[in-house]
Amino acid sequence: MAQDYSTWMSTSQIQAKQLIDIVIPGTHDSATYALTPALSDISYSDIQFLWNLNDGSAPQNGSYPWQDSTQYVGDYAYRYVMSIANSSGQSQDQSIYDQLVGGIRYFDLRIYYDQQQNGIYAQHALRGPSLEDMLGQIAQYLKDYSGNELIFIELSHTEFAGTNHPQEVADMITSILDADSISTLGVQNVETTPFDMNDAGKMTLGDICQTGSKVVFLNTDTDYQYPHTVLSTDGFKNSGRFDSNPSGVDTLKDLSSDEASGLNGSAGNMYQILWTLTAQPSDIANGAIQCFMADNSGMILQGLANEANNALEGFLNDHAGAHFNLISVDWYEHSTAQTAVDIAVGLSSS
Repeated sequence: MAQDYSTWMSTSQIQAKQLIDIVIPGTHDSATYALTPALSDISYSDIQFLWNLNDGSAPQNGSYPWQDSTQYVGDYAYRYVMSIANSSGQSQDQSIYDQLVGGIRYFDLRIYYDQQQNGIYAQHALRGPSLEDMLGQIAQYLKDYSGNELIFIELSHTEFAGTNHPQEVADMITSILDADSISTLGVQNVETTPFDMNDAGKMTLGDICQTGSKVVFLNTDTDYQYPHTVLSTDGFKNSGRFDSNPSGVDTLKDLSSDEASGLNGSAGNMYQILWTLTAQPSDIANGAIQCFMADNSGMILQGLANEANNALEGFLNDHAGAHFNLISVDWYEHSTAQTAVDIAVGLSSS
């Protein structure tokens, strides 16, 4: 029988702890459970060609279909390519609500303004669910489960600088969530006060959640601020492996080496282990071949996540005593060993 983690933070034992002594389970690219076949307005340089594709036929004017910036591939090939993009980019298969019920307390939401839909949506190359829908799921969870939970929502990859979208997002949050459920961790003016996550580490969970469950919104984009509600911060410290290698890694050996190096400097910081493997061109090519051969045995990223998640418990055992406060994973509930939630709750309760 599965453990009930719906209100795991609300025990008196965990409420008495400072955040620096708690381990939070989180999901990476949390909103990719509902990716659509439509490309987002946020493009990525390493897969820029996707935004040049067109699902129509080439103009009948004697030009080659691949001659200029628009590359006509037809409907079938276009849908096939986008299915591969989905398989390579879907990091979760549960909704925000279900992740909350499952014990996840940190969410990585990469949002943007979609010109076609005229609204704020999540993305991972492909367009995901709307921010309004995701906030509604959070509000529903808070209504369904009374307790003293602390939920972190990180907003990033937005390209909102110089626009009115920060105001729109902040207003949307306060219109959907009850004011009492939103916390700025004591910061009175979020527009002018950058927040150091290490300051949060000094607070007890009970101090923050004394009157009920709280949601903390974090802005980790550094080129603008929100007018209210959302804290601007550098976020949890981490290994910095994506700063040196934005494409990530697809082997456990490289992942373990990178994350182990980061743990050497984690003491005293609110620190995140980002335990994820990233699909590389060879992984995508292999997945495309399998899909072409009608072998739909699994998603490309799901296979990498299964491999990483199965190895997480062993990695942490090898680094027993290392300090960390957040574990972020893909396909969080998929593991033949203990899941990230199992591990985080166990460590927080000890």
